[in-house]
Amino acid sequence: MRTLAALSLAAGIGLTAALAGIVDAILLRPLPVPHPEEISRVFTASEGQPLGFVSYPDFEDFRKALPVVAECLIPVSVGEPPRIKLALAVTTDYFKVLGVHARFGRTFFQEDQMVAILAHGAASDIGGSVRVGGKLYTVIGVAPENFGLDRFLHADLYIPIHSYGDGKILKDRARRFLTVHLRGPSAGIAGIARRLEREHPETNRGRRAVVLDEMTARLRTDKMMAPLARLLSALAVLILAIACANACGAMLLRAEARVRETALKMALGASHARLLWESLRESADIALIGCALGLPLAWVVTETLRQSIVLPTDFGISIAARVDWRVTMLAVAAAVLAALICGVAPRCARINAWAAIKSHERSSKSRTRNALALIEIAIAAALVATGGSLWSALNHAKNADLGYRADHISVMTFDPGQMGYSETRTRAFYRDLMDRVKALPGVRGVALAQSVPLGMTGAQKQIRIGDQEEMTVWMNIVTPDYFARMRIAFVRGGTFGDQGGVIVNEELAKHIDVGERLKIGGRTLEVIGVVKTAKYMRWDEAPRPFFYLPYEQNYASRMTLHVESTPNVFEHVRGLAREVPMSDARMLREYFDNGAMFAVKAALRIAAIAGGGGLLLALAGLYGVVANSVARRRREIGIRVALGAPHANVFAMIVRQGMTVAMVGTAAGMVAGQYGSRLLRGFVPGGSWMWESVGAVGLMVGASLIACAVPAVRALSVDPAVVLRED
Repeated sequence: MRTLAALSLAAGIGLTAALAGIVDAILLRPLPVPHPEEISRVFTASEGQPLGFVSYPDFEDFRKALPVVAECLIPVSVGEPPRIKLALAVTTDYFKVLGVHARFGRTFFQEDQMVAILAHGAASDIGGSVRVGGKLYTVIGVAPENFGLDRFLHADLYIPIHSYGDGKILKDRARRFLTVHLRGPSAGIAGIARRLEREHPETNRGRRAVVLDEMTARLRTDKMMAPLARLLSALAVLILAIACANACGAMLLRAEARVRETALKMALGASHARLLWESLRESADIALIGCALGLPLAWVVTETLRQSIVLPTDFGISIAARVDWRVTMLAVAAAVLAALICGVAPRCARINAWAAIKSHERSSKSRTRNALALIEIAIAAALVATGGSLWSALNHAKNADLGYRADHISVMTFDPGQMGYSETRTRAFYRDLMDRVKALPGVRGVALAQSVPLGMTGAQKQIRIGDQEEMTVWMNIVTPDYFARMRIAFVRGGTFGDQGGVIVNEELAKHIDVGERLKIGGRTLEVIGVVKTAKYMRWDEAPRPFFYLPYEQNYASRMTLHVESTPNVFEHVRGLAREVPMSDARMLREYFDNGAMFAVKAALRIAAIAGGGGLLLALAGLYGVVANSVARRRREIGIRVALGAPHANVFAMIVRQGMTVAMVGTAAGMVAGQYGSRLLRGFVPGGSWMWESVGAVGLMVGASLIACAVPAVRALSVDPAVVLRED
């Protein structure tokens, strides 16, 4: 029984620690800087954009009065031959204000230009050079291990923001692309924003400054992570509860086996305090073993989940979950809690010392053990039902109408500007590439777009309709064939011609229609078409305004090639454009399967591990109860068989006891699971509770029947003659 208790706690503590590590990584982990509580984020907000980025000119005005730093993640070509990596362009005082020192070398000086700091490297890399975006940078340092203010995006290197590009974007007050961090109090920032609104009404009208602490900023900018963290926390608590109940049941069985020994100690004068101390010491040893085995298990589970969750991008985007000292302390706290519960529970039962000493058999009934097994089964059933709810919702989501086709579309991204191409040369590159790809066997059509729906990136622009206030709207730059290739249906009007214009979706058409004009970036454009509203950022998003601009009149260096074809064309296209690095080459369906459904799939995998672990623990507890009952009723079973009782009747008698506990526990778990599934509707809509409940009940009944049948079968092998000769 000690082994069962130790293994139960090891599984419970390991799974709890793994889930806690993921919750910590996605929501709770503080910024890896000294005094992280002093760091807050600065946003600029308008009526249509409650939490927007900051333009560089606005940032400079903030920096004159406050200790603020800015960063911007950009894809760059790095090395020879070039590969697309993520660079974090930062202000030169970035590391100084944050209080972060280089692991090797140094951080930026104010006058630094063509220098870089590696995210990963060694001291031997200092002084070397790396080609970034066609320019040569000198490596001056290596950042600390696990440094980065973003929880998911992990940069490969850091460069001064003034060193990248041609500098035009740093002078445009309408281009808001910076993430700004502030150290210390924010007094005066609201006044600066009001002054900027007065001095620059064309770009800052109705725009104010918003300062949020890091946790509030995470909760308000990422609506999915908080529900996911709550789900994982609930799973962790349930898993630990099952493990504690299982270990407590094992300790109760052990206490029952030693009841005469305990009674003798009490008769000889042992106090309750002494007996409690012995029980706590024994449970502490078991909990220590469970913690020692659970932490390696937590590491294995964490690594397995981290590697199995893959986002549709070549960049360093992942959940940086790890078993660090904070998770270790939580595991130790869980072990201490388990030791207290398992140590106190056996001593709560009252023992009649003289009756126990005179008794030759142990009691055949234990309501406490049955109650613990029932609780375990109920929690396991709730976990299984929760996993079923997620699985059902995932299947429901696969049939969602995205507003465009996702099958038979291959996408791949190029950025000739990274290789120093001018606008003329870049346009010529794309024209030649599209013509050559169209000639490939099996290719039905080709189009260009700046971003991919449900992808990891997107673009926004400020628009103004008539005399209305300026609003920020998501948009895409595309070639005329894009709508035909993506099967995006037109409601009114048509695609782009030689004159350009703008195409809006139905949601934006509620404010402006075909033939009317709007202002975008200082230009007045006519609406020439209205298309169906699609899913742009999330598969379950509410309809949002969106518009399209023609590539011919709106240049962008970084574009994504969309190829409609039946065969795999990636290698063929790579061979046609070897001079420009290609990135994010994958089927468009992957952006839905692994991108839009990322949180749901992550939760489903975690729920599967938690539910599977909880189910095994609960079945182990049920098996222990039935097996112990068989051991206690061994003489009774032998007598029944000797008197001619059919084996089937004896088998049914034993199984009936365990299945009664299992059925009651499953029913209670289904009620809890239904409530949990309702909570999940806010996390991921869709699914069918009926099929979830049927599947969960079937699984629980079948597994419980096996757990009860194994000791029942072993009981039938008892030799009545041997049993009757025993004392």
